[in-house]
Order: sequence, then structure tokens, then C-alpha cells
Amino acid sequence: MFGRRLMVLVSVLALSPVSGAVAAPSTVDTLFSSQAKELPADLIDAVRRDLGIDAPTYLEQAWRASGRPESPLERPLRTLLPSRGIAAGMGLRLTDASRAPAGLCTLGFLAVDGKGRSTPLTAGHCAALTRAENASLEQGGVVGRFDTVRFDDLGSGGKGEDYATLRVTNPWLRPAAEVIDQRGGRVPVEGVVAPVEGMPVCKSGRTTGWTCGRVRKERVHAVSGTTGRRIAAFAHTACSGIGDSGAPVLSGTMAVGILQGGTQGPGGRCRADSGGEDAAVAESLVQDVLPNFPGSLYVLTTTGDQDGDGVPDIDELAADPTAVRDDNGNGVPAFLDPAERAR
Repeated sequence: MFGRRLMVLVSVLALSPVSGAVAAPSTVDTLFSSQAKELPADLIDAVRRDLGIDAPTYLEQAWRASGRPESPLERPLRTLLPSRGIAAGMGLRLTDASRAPAGLCTLGFLAVDGKGRSTPLTAGHCAALTRAENASLEQGGVVGRFDTVRFDDLGSGGKGEDYATLRVTNPWLRPAAEVIDQRGGRVPVEGVVAPVEGMPVCKSGRTTGWTCGRVRKERVHAVSGTTGRRIAAFAHTACSGIGDSGAPVLSGTMAVGILQGGTQGPGGRCRADSGGEDAAVAESLVQDVLPNFPGSLYVLTTTGDQDGDGVPDIDELAADPTAVRDDNGNGVPAFLDPAERAR
């Protein structure tokens, strides 16, 4: 949802019933059962509470909805989680040019630019509606400054986009290809997929933690309750709260989108708490964000290997997230250079 000082709602338009795009659950095999045991306890509880299914079934449905021919879940999740300094799902404190408080949001998926410098994502309105220029981790530590900010209006000829990139300026915040929760639980990000109607999705926000739902429609136009701007997004039913804006929305271990906002029930609680259905919208990484940065923005995943040299991108980045790694000095960043020597 929007930062604490904004206090606005987003109304989702033109929702349709969940389609049959996701295959009915089959017998959950040993692989998914084993992987499910490694998910954060709060996420397992959210899947059961919000989706009415168990964690192995959630992972299987997410895999089927992604369209991947084979499951990448071949190792225990714990082995995929290196110790890093910053991860999706962390709370952000925003400040303006004078360093005065400007609101709260949530850090989205971690990414790097075309030179391998850390460039995490969040919601564009976090900066556009607060005049925020800088961001720090809510638990302490400077992240950096807002770089690209998009929050435009379909009704005024814009694309209806709502996302932002941050330029990391803290040399100690090495990025992680993972989503965390407020209790230390971690989920690896193994790839990026487009939203599919019926796909199970979960998000980790600094306010409401893990909540889950399903993609209701791959493309809707939503209206900001404060500005009246029309934005293009995908609609889902995972509850969100004030301060959750920018939160990572994932399906299983696959990155899907950046949370923009949602409706709330009485007292700011999730509608599902009183028997209703939550409604929220998110910016699709595949459809909206990444196409605007061809060759210059890459979401970090545990499996990403842009240069095809067999070494994951995340292991070919500089130890300093603000620096460029080019060991052979040929002008091509290591993660994009198959000729770069291993380190």
C-alpha cells in the first residue's frame, strides 16, 4: 500500500472470475513436500489461511502456472540462500532532499544495472507522492537514492506505470536473490515470470508480512484513491496495508511483480478477516518494468546467468554493490562477459 503519510486506497476495476489457467493440483510429489518444509513458517501459515491449501500444493501450483517445463526446485532452499546485506521485503524509511521523514514503503526485488551495480526496485509512488529522494532500511542503514521514478497516468497519455529504481550508495549492502520476512524467514528468487490468471501469489510487506491470494486478471486499470491516476497492472487477492507499497509479489520461488496498492476492510484490516475478498494490484516485471530497461536492468535470481558461462550472475558481481567488476579490463562487466575469469 502507499506510505504511511499517504493514507490512500486503490480501487481495482474490471476484475473477472479466476480462470482455469492453473491446472488442478495433482498428487504432490516428494520434491515439493521436501521443499515446502524449508519455507518460512509465516509463509506456510499465510498459504493455508489465504489460499486454503498446504505449502506443497502451493509450490506445485506455482510451478505449473509459471509454464516452466521442469521444476528448478532441485536442492534444499537453505543451500540457495547466501548471507547478503539487503533483500526484498525489507522495510524502507523514505526521506526528502532535506533528510526529513517522507514515509514508509517496502523494498522490492533486487536488481542490477547493465554494469552490475545494485539497483533494487520499489513502487514509483513511494517517491512521486512524497518527494522522497533517499531511502534507508527501516532497521537501520542507508540504502541510497531514488534513480528512475515512474508514476504516470493512463488518462493523461502515460503508460500507467508505478515503479522506481534505487541507486545503492552503501558499499556494504551486498544484494541477495531472495525475499525475506520480518522474522528472518527467507525464500530464494529462482526466476522471473509473467502473471497468469489463477496463479497463486504471495507477498512480503513491512506492514502485513506474508499474505497470499491468486491473480484475478493479468491486465486491469486501477485508480489511485488520492490522485485519481489510472495505472496499468495485474490484479490479485493478496491483502496489503499502508507501508507495503513496493513489496515483492512472487509465485513459489518466481518473481512476478511489485505491489502498488489495494483496498482495505474496516479499521484498515484485510477484508478476508471479515469474510470478504481482498483486492490489490501490482506492476508486472515481465510486462511493465523490464521492457523499459533493455540490456540495462536485470532482476537478481539464484539461477540467472546472463553470459552463459555457468557461473550465476550474483557470484560475478563486485563485493562493493556500487562498483563495477571487470577483472580482465575489457570494458564488459563480469556478469555479462563469458571470457571473464572466475574468482
